[in-house]
Amino acid sequence: MNRWSLLLFAIPLAGCVDFTPFQGVWWVELSPQDPLECTTEISHNFDVGEVPEEAEPEGYIVTSEGEGSPTGFYALITRGKSGRNYVNWGGEVYTGGVTGGILTVSWEDTWNGTVTGEYDGEYEYTDVEDSNETDTLVFSRNPEIGGMSGTSTTTLTSVRTFTEDDEWDAQDIGVLPQIPSAFYLVHEDGPPNQVLNSPLADDCDGGNCEIEVTQDCTQSFTFQAFFAGSGDDSLFEAIENYNQPPGQP
Repeated sequence: MNRWSLLLFAIPLAGCVDFTPFQGVWWVELSPQDPLECTTEISHNFDVGEVPEEAEPEGYIVTSEGEGSPTGFYALITRGKSGRNYVNWGGEVYTGGVTGGILTVSWEDTWNGTVTGEYDGEYEYTDVEDSNETDTLVFSRNPEIGGMSGTSTTTLTSVRTFTEDDEWDAQDIGVLPQIPSAFYLVHEDGPPNQVLNSPLADDCDGGNCEIEVTQDCTQSFTFQAFFAGSGDDSLFEAIENYNQPPGQP
């Protein structure tokens, strides 16, 4: 078999794995960050409660606009023997792989917790929180700048559920209402009335009073990255704490 035949056999094998080189120390210039954009939905079973509508600004309104220089810092990209990539970005580590010449790494942070208060089967209050935050970084080569361009995206979903008995003997048990109904709801008759779970009154539809708050948030911004040196750990350790703060008025 001649060398041309060997080359033809080697081509499809090389195509099975994407070896686009991203490894090394990179100087990152991160665009000014916008705040998280969130939507909130509230459901409840209070008889006289209503979800407040977002009020439109009135009267004297002040707005502020401006552009500043980006944040600058060093990031390290390494590749393990299995082909998995690791990105040290601002002191946090993200993992992922390369597909079609694009490096995508992420990290998912989850939390599920419950706080329960109860008294001899006569009273119970629970506060359940279930949240999920995913941070994703996407890198792609950009010949026009002689480096890389990319995006950083954060998505956050949080569901918090409050449940409390509708009626109980507060004097005997010594527990006052805990469900935060006055914080999340407004009274259908308006102020100064408040939405409360009175221990001696039937305030909700069913044996328990419930409020569920669901929040979905997103944030995305862009960055550019420029090669600063090989992926040697000693180089990154020497410079990782050097940075440039964003431009400010």
